[in-house]
Amino acid sequence: MAGSYAGLRGNITELSNLTTAGNRISFDLVTPTAVWHLEGALSGGRIEGTFRTAERTILWTAARKETAPIPSRPPS
Repeated sequence: MAGSYAGLRGNITELSNLTTAGNRISFDLVTPTAVWHLEGALSGGRIEGTFRTAERTILWTAARKETAPIPSRPPS
């Protein structure tokens, strides 16, 4: 299993230490300034979870991005 995080500014970060058990998932986002550990539960094409900072716990959600169908080519 693999995945990536797409930031609000268009930056893409590959997920590290991705693990699953049943419907639970956890992974790390490694950035130049910090490593964020996120945990969540899978339900269909969505994940709902939390990550903790030194001050608080933050709720987050993610959704699977639909890919555009590959257009068929007319016969040559």
